[in-house]
Amino acid sequence: MANLGTRLARKAYAVFYLLCIPVFADNESAAAIICEDSQKSCHQTSSAGELDNRYQALFNRLSNEDLDPGQLALVQAAAALKEEAEFAEARVQTETRESKLVQALAILEQLNLEVNERDSKTIEEVKRLIEENAFQEAIDSLSQIKPSSELSSQAESLQRRIDLILVFQNETQFEINRLLLQNEPIQALAMLNEVDGFARGEQWHELHDETSQRVLQSESIDLVSKGYAALANGDGKTAIRRFEAALIQEPSNVGAQRGLDEAKSLDRDQQVRISRLALTAAETAEDWEQARAHMLEIRSIRENPSLYGSEIDRVEQWIRIENKLDGFIASPGSLSDPNQRHSIRDFLDSLTGSYGTRIDNKVGAANHLFMDWTTPVTVTLRSDNKTDVRISPGRSLGMFRQITLTVFPGSYEIIGRRDGFHEVAHTIKVLPNDPPIDLTVKADERF
Repeated sequence: MANLGTRLARKAYAVFYLLCIPVFADNESAAAIICEDSQKSCHQTSSAGELDNRYQALFNRLSNEDLDPGQLALVQAAAALKEEAEFAEARVQTETRESKLVQALAILEQLNLEVNERDSKTIEEVKRLIEENAFQEAIDSLSQIKPSSELSSQAESLQRRIDLILVFQNETQFEINRLLLQNEPIQALAMLNEVDGFARGEQWHELHDETSQRVLQSESIDLVSKGYAALANGDGKTAIRRFEAALIQEPSNVGAQRGLDEAKSLDRDQQVRISRLALTAAETAEDWEQARAHMLEIRSIRENPSLYGSEIDRVEQWIRIENKLDGFIASPGSLSDPNQRHSIRDFLDSLTGSYGTRIDNKVGAANHLFMDWTTPVTVTLRSDNKTDVRISPGRSLGMFRQITLTVFPGSYEIIGRRDGFHEVAHTIKVLPNDPPIDLTVKADERF
């Protein structure tokens, strides 16, 4: 009696479920359960034993799946229909039995399709996760596919693939760590680059960054070592290049920074020593332009704006004196101008000290030139007492028969004019120490 009550309860549940199918499943699932064509097809193509076996296989498979409440209700509805089929069989109601069995099987077939579709999507998601090296997520997703799934073989294949990759990565990481412990970061980085296609993800990015940093540190250590070797050899410029390169590789390298400071100090000392030798040579040669340039160079190297202050002022004064002397010696004819003559005289009188052999010699030469160019030369002019005579630069001489002048060396123009007669002009160049000059100036040619 109890069994009968149970069967009736299950039958009532199945009827309730079939009436509520639109609530628990989509239209396609409902159609699959109540489709007469599906029932006829199953009846025509399968024996009762085959239907039982297929039902049992699907029921066992789906019973092991993680189903949502709606799907569990479908399985329970199919079980209720199977109970009804067994009840009909006991009453030798063959047609009713097959009808109930086909309905139960239709429910499980539809549910199996849904589960397979879900597993198929999981398989595709796992493939994507593997490509992204998200292996733990891929493993978690594969665990959702039960061994009873029709896609379990694909899931097992993907799991083997993940296992192989993880073994490969673990072995590779072990080898890389061994190389890093042996202070061989370059070889470790080369191995990382080789397996880049197989080793992706945050963990491997961090390892790559760490190894790259170790390579830079290794290279910077080598550069620092070479920098100090150059310092020991007194080669400041090479040491600077090595230390600067090391700081580019590893900006926080204290040893490189300290070495760079020492190298720059050494290089400054070397430059100052060379510049001082050049300064001494320039002073010995009395090349004051070069001496001034070397003083300014040493001042710049030492970064001391007051260094050589008085010396540079003295040298610059001597440079101005020498330039002015050179200008006068090259063009002494300017002394024919009284203003220039007085200016040069004052300048030469101001040179009372010693300015080195070269400038002193030029001062002497300038004084001799000044004396030569300020020593008058006698010029005798003859005329007809009818021609008005003028000397330029100079003054009007008027009319005369003879006049004697003293003029400083230079170039002069003597012009004679007379009404009704052509003007006459004579140019004379008076040189220092010239003998007396005699010249006739007459305007005696009529128009």
